[in-house]
Amino acid sequence: MTNAQKRRFASYWKKEYEATLKINSLQADLEKAEILGLPKARIKSRIASWRTKQTQSLKVIESMIEKGEVSEDAASECKDVLGNLYGYVADCYHCLYLDSVAA
Repeated sequence: MTNAQKRRFASYWKKEYEATLKINSLQADLEKAEILGLPKARIKSRIASWRTKQTQSLKVIESMIEKGEVSEDAASECKDVLGNLYGYVADCYHCLYLDSVAA
C-alpha cells in the first residue's frame, strides 16, 4: 500500500468509528426518550443521518478492497496510521474484507 492509500484507509475508518460512537450514543438517548415518553422523531432522524455516514465510509473501504488497493492485512499495514483505532479496525476489517471478496 502507498502512504496515500494508508491515509485514505485510516481516514474512512476514523469516520466509520465516529459514526458508530454517535449512533450508540443516540440509541441510548432514544431508549431514555422512550422510557420517559419524550418525543423521538428528531433522535431517530439523527440516527438515520449517522447511519448514512457510516454506510458511506464502509462503501469507500469496500471499494478499495474490490479495486485491490488494500489487502487482507491492510489493518496491520496501517497500524502506525490508525493509532488507537488499530484494535477496532483489526476486529472489524477482516469480516468486511471476506464479505467483499466473496461478493
